[in-house]
Amino acid sequence: KAKAHELLEKLLQDKFLALDAAADQMARDFIHGRVPPLEAEKDAEAAGKEGGAEGQLGGDEAAGAVSSSSSSSSSSSKELSHTMQIALVAQGCARLIMEEEAAVLYYCTRNSKVFKEREEQYLPFADHCAPALERLIEAFPRYVAIGELEGLTKEEQLVVANVLYQAGVVIAKSG
Repeated sequence: KAKAHELLEKLLQDKFLALDAAADQMARDFIHGRVPPLEAEKDAEAAGKEGGAEGQLGGDEAAGAVSSSSSSSSSSSKELSHTMQIALVAQGCARLIMEEEAAVLYYCTRNSKVFKEREEQYLPFADHCAPALERLIEAFPRYVAIGELEGLTKEEQLVVANVLYQAGVVIAKSG
């Protein structure tokens, strides 16, 4: 019995089975194939009616915006402020995965209704943004004040919130 327990412990160590990596890969695949949340579809339609572009952010644009703390170009006419609150548009619409030295947020709000018709949607952030992104994901369905995103400077809080809002990952309301 002790030998079986010892062998099982060895097997379950990360050296032999990369369970976290496998779970992350399965979640990425699920999010890539998932139909977008209804709230995200309504927002995209409203943006189209207002004449705005559908604002699909590429990985480099988002990473540059967060890591250099400069504001990115906005496809949405609404600018967020520190007094506003944000929340995910739907439960499970985003998954945070740590990859090398970046926190990558995979999301489904810009997916097509046709199975995997579009490329996988993701936003890479600097690794120090991970606690703020985790808090936002875990808070669903509650709103989180932009000024309360921990571990970020005031400017980074706004950049992260605006990038997520432009990608359709979060909805915003006045605080």
